[in-house]
Amino acid sequence: MAIGPRNDSPSWSWVGQSLADFLAGEFDVRIFDTVTALPDADLILVVKQRPPASFIEAALERAATCFFAPVDVYQDPAEIAADAIFLKHCRTVFLHAETLRPFLQPFAGRILSVEHQGRYTLGAPAAYRETGFLLWIGAIQHLPYQLAWLERHPPKWPVRLLTDIGSAPGRLQAHILARSLGVHFVMAPGAINGFETEAWSEAVQSQWMRACKAAFDIKGSSFNQTTKPPTKAQKFLASGIPFGCDPAHPARHYFAPRGFEIVDAADARLYSEDYWRQVREISGPLRRETTMERVGAQFRAGLLSGLAA
Repeated sequence: MAIGPRNDSPSWSWVGQSLADFLAGEFDVRIFDTVTALPDADLILVVKQRPPASFIEAALERAATCFFAPVDVYQDPAEIAADAIFLKHCRTVFLHAETLRPFLQPFAGRILSVEHQGRYTLGAPAAYRETGFLLWIGAIQHLPYQLAWLERHPPKWPVRLLTDIGSAPGRLQAHILARSLGVHFVMAPGAINGFETEAWSEAVQSQWMRACKAAFDIKGSSFNQTTKPPTKAQKFLASGIPFGCDPAHPARHYFAPRGFEIVDAADARLYSEDYWRQVREISGPLRRETTMERVGAQFRAGLLSGLAA
């Protein structure tokens, strides 16, 4: 089995490499690094990259058994339509975001929902905190959405931002997005727009998640933003951390059918002990659903059933 293409993105280590490690006990797993050529394998799983025409043509010619996990690669419905031949050829398309399903259904023969591994879930649920700060964690190119929201909704608590401040491409995208949103984007030592900011690391993330009062995330209105997996919400809620978001956030589509309503990030209930207790109730089941063992078993079942189809 070949899984790839390997790259430096968080999605590769989070989805591709973790899955390859999990399946290595049952499959002869090989990692491929590029989609410029079709891997020589019985099964091929493409993770978060749209294969070019040459890859698709080779797959059709060889009748290769292909699977696809797009994660959040698609920027608009036109890209999905352009991949119609590949999507139809895939035995299974693994879906991380239900908001993407209606756009894939006209083209994909078989779609299977899978969870995102809770890789950064805290080891034990966070305790309720009387004081603390409001935390945002994410890629810097998405930070202007948060800054625009913070301008409209100045929070009661201090705000901390944890992001990849060292990414030059990300900073450039952030400046461009900030200008389009009409918000300032001012970087200073240890701060962005006056909010305490630190470079992301797993250690600081764990420390700040344990210390925060609550966490939030705001999405934009683009197709890519509205079809994001609920990973960020899962990370905080599984960790027992009160989490708030905007009304159109795609995570709401994941949690509503599970009987949990994420509060609006501007709602004072975000900081209440009552909401923290609701979060604690869902954190246990969510932690179990997002273990690597559970996620890996979902992929394994999808691969085997796809082979039998």
